[in-house]
Amino acid sequence: MDIIKKEWALPTTSNVLRQVGFKFKSIGQKLLQWHKMDFDKQRVEMRVIQEKLNDIMKLPFSPDQYEEQRSLHAKYSQLLSQQEMNWRQRSRAIWLKDGDRNSAFFHRRASNRKSRNTIKGLNDEQGQWQSEPAEVQRLLLSYFQTVFSSKGSDAGALQTVLDVTPTKVTGTMNASLLQPYSDEEIKTTLFQMHPSKSPGPDVVANRLKRLLPEIISPLQSAYFPGRLISYNTLVATEAAHFMHQLRSQGEPTSKIVPTRGIRQGDPLSPYLFILCAEGLSALISNAIQQNVIAGLKMCPQAPTLHHLFFADDSFLFGTATEDECYRFKGILDTYEKASGQKVNYQKSSVVFSKNVDMAEQNRLASILAVERADEHDKYLGLPLRVGRSKTAIFEYIKEKLTKKLINWKAKILSCAG
Repeated sequence: MDIIKKEWALPTTSNVLRQVGFKFKSIGQKLLQWHKMDFDKQRVEMRVIQEKLNDIMKLPFSPDQYEEQRSLHAKYSQLLSQQEMNWRQRSRAIWLKDGDRNSAFFHRRASNRKSRNTIKGLNDEQGQWQSEPAEVQRLLLSYFQTVFSSKGSDAGALQTVLDVTPTKVTGTMNASLLQPYSDEEIKTTLFQMHPSKSPGPDVVANRLKRLLPEIISPLQSAYFPGRLISYNTLVATEAAHFMHQLRSQGEPTSKIVPTRGIRQGDPLSPYLFILCAEGLSALISNAIQQNVIAGLKMCPQAPTLHHLFFADDSFLFGTATEDECYRFKGILDTYEKASGQKVNYQKSSVVFSKNVDMAEQNRLASILAVERADEHDKYLGLPLRVGRSKTAIFEYIKEKLTKKLINWKAKILSCAG
């Protein structure tokens, strides 16, 4: 606390946010130095205490030595608890709430995590393995500069998105988002934070997520209560089954995985992401209403299925025609220009029903600029189509569970003395 108070009181210049950032950085550096010195000091002190206890145990029993022995045991236990807390935090084993003291387990977890996160080398642009520090540094800088760069927003495209996006935020909603934070809101947010992790929930995020069900269309099912991941999985499974059985018309579907736009880890970012994605949803829905695209209709009584969103995993449904492919491509291009987000066409694919001949499939896939696939194996971690051989389809679950059990068995879970 003395370090924090001292560093926070130092005078700084520049705007308020830069001052706060500078102080946080300075405090972090000083705390790291303090931690290293204190941690090393604790280990030396523990060795000294252990040696004293060993010397006492070698002497003949005497009542006079009992109090000293008890005091040394208490101090050693206190130091061991502090060491355990440090290794518990470094191991990130936040799932372990209670149990016996097991510093060896946390130490191994932390060592494994450090080894797993160590970058020993990278493949360069030509696919060649590079392990020289200077080359690895260049590749990392190049990669993140590309990932986090954006061409900005096209004003015309942005206006097109806004024109087709219905107004859903009422004056009452806006007032509730802008009102001063209450003591109860601050208390709730603080108590939601994990005691040994960086701050998670945001006061802003807690307010916004209450309004999302009234703002976000039912075609998006990520990030807020009441909409389960299983909803999209069930609908996508039914659509895949319908397309597999279809014989009269071809129905393309495209999976799009955006790779940039909002930083991961920010508690507000999931909600901002789906709010932006609502613009894309509005563009597609408007195209359906204007009969620009046809979508997928599995039976006369069923609603038209044209897209399903779960965060950055997206399904688009349409007819296997050149016009529809160009129109979907135009919608995606408009959204890219408006939002600055990019569709990762290398990770996207399109699937056609069996009655579309192979030449036509390849031609339409080239228009969409994605790979043609026979079928989508999985969506949101689950198989899209389950045939007669259910054992073979779900064999991967058994394999994953077996690997987990083998991994757990190899780790030290408890110590016996």
